[in-house]
Amino acid sequence: MSTLLLQHADLLVTMDAQRRQIKDGALFVRDQAIEQVGPTASLPASADTVINARGMIVLPGLVNTHHHLYQSLTRALAQDSVLFAWLKTLYPIWARLTPDAVYLGAKLGLAELMLSGCTTSSDHHYLWPHGSRIDDEIEAAGSWASASTPAAAPCRWAKARAVCRPILWLKMRTLSWPTVAAPSRPFTSVSASAWCASSSRPAHPSPSRLI
Repeated sequence: MSTLLLQHADLLVTMDAQRRQIKDGALFVRDQAIEQVGPTASLPASADTVINARGMIVLPGLVNTHHHLYQSLTRALAQDSVLFAWLKTLYPIWARLTPDAVYLGAKLGLAELMLSGCTTSSDHHYLWPHGSRIDDEIEAAGSWASASTPAAAPCRWAKARAVCRPILWLKMRTLSWPTVAAPSRPFTSVSASAWCASSSRPAHPSPSRLI
């Protein structure tokens, strides 16, 4: 079982129920799971891998709740445009997206997120031209997992590919909050808007019971 010890952080921010901030903090990891967090003096003195975090602040990974990873490929275009001019410039380009483009855009976007301290992201991707699929993004994320944990990644990633979409579907079906369909683009037809209105359902329980 592999172990990792990060020690002597100037400040370790736990974000636990007590919101502890530990000076000269440390954390001990076994098989990619955090086992202990506390002052450096109270944790094991050695591990397979030891990181000296002196001069650093250690905190949980950030969460990005709204991303469009494929747009990483067109970030330099139409930068000075207002929204509608920007969309009119880029939609014809995005219409030519290929599976390779979706894969590379996701891989680039995820690398940038990791470099900025973000470890979880929700990607709001709604364009799937030319045979591109959600699997292309899943494969891109899996390539980073393979790079960081080569032994464990293949098995775990095969399982993730099998359960990813069913889990998302089940969550939408079982939550008691409102289910609302809405246009995701400003250039939406009247018929599409009507379908969104007919497909939405009221909250259960009703909002009055939640207040």
